[in-house]
Amino acid sequence: MLSARANAAYAGRLGENLATHHLRKLTGYRVIFRNWRHGKGEIDIVCQKNEQLIFVEVRTRRAEALVSGFESINADKRAILLETCQNYMRALQKPPHSYRFDVVEIRLDGNGSYRLNHFENVPLFDDRASKKRK
Repeated sequence: MLSARANAAYAGRLGENLATHHLRKLTGYRVIFRNWRHGKGEIDIVCQKNEQLIFVEVRTRRAEALVSGFESINADKRAILLETCQNYMRALQKPPHSYRFDVVEIRLDGNGSYRLNHFENVPLFDDRASKKRK
């Protein structure tokens, strides 16, 4: 039997694999990186669609979870994500003019099935997100 931590890690990897598969099926999406890390932050998936860079946070939850994956992204996590995305763009020789932040939420049912919700253009790069960090 797996520990709770091992179960969570397995579910997280499964969710990222499902999200990556979903994004690759979408017209025009190209996955560039998975699990890009800088400092204490990580971007689960970095995609490109045409000239737009898309940062994707994947949140995997069991069906019986009380808090949705989307709602589980608190102000501290948003601040870390914002900083990590900014560091990613600083590392590019030619940063894009257009970028956005998406959330892919995976709900795992006990019978091996899942539900996927893709939230596009979630406000992470606006003034409210950076002010919450202070």
